[in-house]
Parts: sequence; C-alpha cells; structure tokens
Amino acid sequence: MKRFAMASIVGVLMGMLTGCGVSHQMPEGRLVSLEYTRSGSRAGTQYEARVVTEANGDVVLQAMKENYGPLIEKKLTAEELAGFVKIIEEEQMYKYKEHYRPLLKVLDGYMWHFSAKFEQGTIYSEGSNARPKDDGLERIREYAISLVSGE
Repeated sequence: MKRFAMASIVGVLMGMLTGCGVSHQMPEGRLVSLEYTRSGSRAGTQYEARVVTEANGDVVLQAMKENYGPLIEKKLTAEELAGFVKIIEEEQMYKYKEHYRPLLKVLDGYMWHFSAKFEQGTIYSEGSNARPKDDGLERIREYAISLVSGE
C-alpha cells in the first residue's frame, strides 16, 4: 500500500513538472486550425482571429482588422497559412505554458487564449493578466490583420 501511495505521489509530481502532459515540441503535420482571442474588461471580445479548414479543404481566416471590429473572412493560400506556422516555430510558441497568471490578484484586466491544431498535435495556452515574454501572440495578431487588410 505504501509503494502504491508513493508511486502515485511521484506520478503526480512528475506530471506537474512536465506540464501535465504538454509536449513542448513543435507538432508535426499540416496546420489544421488556429485561434487567438483577447478580451479586456470592456464587454465583448477585444480581438479575435481564427483559421479553419473547411470540409472541402479550403482554409479560411476570420479576423478583426481592429479591436472590437467585425470579423473579416479571407480564403488562405498554402503560402499564407505557412506564415502562421513560421511564427509559431520562430517564437517557439509550442513551449508556452498552459496557463499564465500574475503573482498578485488582478480584478480588472485582460484574458487571452491561443490554440493551434496540427495533424499530429495541438498547442494550447491561455492567460489572465499575464502572458509569455516573447512576441508570438502579437505577431499572430499582426499577421492576421495584414492578411485581412490586404497588406
């Protein structure tokens, strides 16, 4: 019984240390979908961008050009889709923690969510009043805006 209890404790601790099963390696295969949202203390979603692969194989981006703006839809080319993958790789977004929280309690602020589903793996990360130190999230936002703006 003591061995079982000790093995259970070690298993839980190892899960906590390794990010509860999160891989921290770049997923393989084609990017199937992507979502980035940011919400502020104001009602509604501040910014939203999502990439969806439709049943017919078309890849579509739905994104806002500006905060609290309408979603604009654009069919993506393979090259445009690869731009998202490049950002994820360059910023090593696959190493993001699953959850980001500030050390102190914040009652008014922002929340965000990022996920990218590949054929062989998923990246998922979210935060409330804290985020990764790199520019990955902002680069995803800027790239999506440039695509729907035609820049």
